[in-house]
Amino acid sequence: MAEMEENVARMSAIRNRLIGSTLDTIPRSYLNGPRGEKRLCNNAHFRFDYIEGEGMILHLDMRGIAASTGSACSTKSLEPSHVLRGLGLRHEQCHGSLRLSL
Repeated sequence: MAEMEENVARMSAIRNRLIGSTLDTIPRSYLNGPRGEKRLCNNAHFRFDYIEGEGMILHLDMRGIAASTGSACSTKSLEPSHVLRGLGLRHEQCHGSLRLSL
């Protein structure tokens, strides 16, 4: 149990560093969902103004970074994530979203 808690703490620190550096360096970037302990330790989900998530996915893939625009169960769907819609995001904001799992 102690090892698992140590791994969660380590992943949370990496996730927090990813979130902080993304929001600090990329203009008009936003975090979808809560910060801190109310978020999975290995998850960062962003949205960016004026860019499509699919374009970001292709750009990152060419650099060897695996990413997604939504959950694994909705990868074949073109509809915006019902979770993001539930957070109050508009259609275009949902399509400018990017999920990174560590």
